[in-house]
Amino acid sequence: MAYRPTFISFAPSYECNLACAHCCVPKGTADTLPLRVALDCVQEAPALGITAVGFTGGEPMLVCDWVAEVTREARRLQLEVNDLSTNGVWWEGLSDLERALATLKEAGFVPGFHLSVDAFHAGSGSGKQAEFVQAAVRVFGQTGNVSCAESPKHSATPALRRLGARLGGKVVEESDETGRLLWGDQEMPYFRFPVADVGQRSGVGVSTGSEWFGEFDCFGHDSVYVDPDGNAHFCLGFASYAARPLWLGRVGQDGMAQVISEAAENPLIRLLCAEGPAGLRRVIEEREPGAFDTPWVSPCAFCYHCLTDDRLGSVLNEAGILPQRERT
Repeated sequence: MAYRPTFISFAPSYECNLACAHCCVPKGTADTLPLRVALDCVQEAPALGITAVGFTGGEPMLVCDWVAEVTREARRLQLEVNDLSTNGVWWEGLSDLERALATLKEAGFVPGFHLSVDAFHAGSGSGKQAEFVQAAVRVFGQTGNVSCAESPKHSATPALRRLGARLGGKVVEESDETGRLLWGDQEMPYFRFPVADVGQRSGVGVSTGSEWFGEFDCFGHDSVYVDPDGNAHFCLGFASYAARPLWLGRVGQDGMAQVISEAAENPLIRLLCAEGPAGLRRVIEEREPGAFDTPWVSPCAFCYHCLTDDRLGSVLNEAGILPQRERT
């Protein structure tokens, strides 16, 4: 499968009102991605087969006017804009909250909000998060979904139940990974995903478990992530933020078309598109049986580990997957 992204996710700023221990977003040099760079990417998008635009962070709602400008241009070009990750507690007063939501609506944003509700994010399940959800329903008539970072020691269930209770509703579990928050005539689906137990912000990516992640369990190779410094990254998982081999180039300097074209010829990107992180495991274990003492539950943590560990990097280098100059 070739690398042909259909989705751009912009991180307009590294700024966030929280400092969560598990956060994997590095601190770069730029305050905000220049608006002109983002607009140029959006204008290139239709010719590249990109059909949708979204926002992550940092906390993108702290630069709501920037988000709105990019949204307007994307909608002008008939791209979908219905994806924004938020902690839901960035606002200071209800008037501030409703002004920001109204600005996004006027620009053409259609939620999807991905609301973080788990044991890691401060304010998860709080009255303030519930007010955010209720305001989104008032402004848009809908909200989006809930994303729950989890580890064997940190369950999202208590925070989910608190939020459900504050909304006057309940949590309905559908599987170990998915379910819904129900209140009145509204609902928000939720999904759980594994993260490391300890601080990814410090570069520690330990995430072992009792069984391996799925054969192609990955945050997706159909995306390109653009950080506030103008670097393009392969996907939306934390390995892509932190592991230099997954940095594709600088869109402000080279343009989105050149960055994607060169990435499609990269042997590491080709392997991940064909097999996901399981491909890294296959290549390494073919050359070094027993390389992994225990299974890894998080594909992102595993990918990060493989691409930043010197010993495993040498194995991938010998296999022609990871040239020496691209390793961290």
